[in-house]
Order: sequence, then structure tokens, then C-alpha cells
Amino acid sequence: MNKILAIILFLSILATGCKSGQKESPKDDIKACSITDARQFYKDNTDKIEELCQEWEPNADLELALYTFIDIDNDGLEEMYIKESNEGYGWLLCCGSDSVEMITSEDRNFRISCIGNIVNMRGMFPSGSAFSKYFELKGSRVIGPDFMEEGEYDFQKDTLVMSYVPVDGDKPVQKEDIAKFFGKLEKLMKNDLWYDLNTISADQFDMLGRLSGRILEEDYDNGYWTEDLDQ
Repeated sequence: MNKILAIILFLSILATGCKSGQKESPKDDIKACSITDARQFYKDNTDKIEELCQEWEPNADLELALYTFIDIDNDGLEEMYIKESNEGYGWLLCCGSDSVEMITSEDRNFRISCIGNIVNMRGMFPSGSAFSKYFELKGSRVIGPDFMEEGEYDFQKDTLVMSYVPVDGDKPVQKEDIAKFFGKLEKLMKNDLWYDLNTISADQFDMLGRLSGRILEEDYDNGYWTEDLDQ
């Protein structure tokens, strides 16, 4: 796997070729946990979910946060996507380890997208530096890879110089692991487009406060919360 292909893959994610609409992904029949109803599981663990969201993005306001479900790895166990409509924060969670786990989060500089069973959180800074982290899902749990992708733009050579940093600082990144992962990603990209979670239709979202019970049904129906959302 050479750096040219890695740069092409990275830039293709940053490009505007993300599709909107309903997510489709390859079949995966492997069940990694005992949970059979992911939506009910998330509902039963809203306190933990909100705690994780605040831990990952302390400046986010969950009062008007919205949520939806999406089965990224198409295994029957849905992942949960939450977005905070005012400041652009977002979170993606999974349940495949019999517990709620944060896959990754986003803000105005870094966005979450997916293709097949692979999630990507990426962004670029005004300085020209870039960051990208991949998460491969199986059974609604993260199974790898164990490296992050960083890039510094060389303005003299007009190219993005990529490097790979281990998730575990004590474990060196193996070239074979990089080649294997990007080979898999390249195959997915031949048959599908990156799916930006921010393009999910608004009518697929509901208020996190209703799921947690902070917002009662009658409070929501009286129009107060709808007016707030439209501001």
C-alpha cells in the first residue's frame, strides 16, 4: 500500500461525493452480544449515553439534542447517532459489547461518515494539517484498526504528506495492517459512496430528551420544543 493511494482515499472522503438518503451496507450475520433490541437497550441507558456525550464533548448542549438509529454494519443491531443542532456536535454509539460505547464524536471541524461497515471521523485545520480515524464495526462493536491517519500539507510540493500513528502509543503500526485495511476500504469504495451522517433526513430524528424522559410527551406536543428547534 503506497502513500499515493492513501492520500487519494483520504481526499475522496473529504470530497463532496457523499450520498444522502437511506444507508445500505453489506450483510453481516455475526452477533457479538446478547442484546436483541438495540433501541430498547439505548432507551434503558440514556443516563449513560448523556454522560458519555458530555464527557466526549464537554461544551455541547444536550437540551436540544436529536437522535436516530442506523445499522451501519447491517447486523440487526443498530448504532445510535446523536447530534446537537446548534453547534454542530455529534456522537455515534454502539452496543455490541453488552454496554453502551462511544465510537467517535464530531464538531464543526471534524465530521463522521461511513461506507459499508467502516466509520470515519475526519477533518482539516486551516493550517493544512489533517486528521482521520477509522473504526471497523462488526456486531455493533469496534474491531479495529489500531492506527490513526495524520497529514501535513506541504505547500512547497503541493501535496498532503500522510503518516500513521498507533492508537496504542506503545504498539508500532505494522505496514501489513495498513495495507490490509486500505485494501478492504478500496474495495468498498469501488461499489459504494461515503455516507455523511449529517445528510440523514430530519424526519428520521427525535429529541433525546423524549427518550430520556426529560421532555414529557405533552410538553413536546404543545409546540414549545418545536418552536425552539426552529430557531
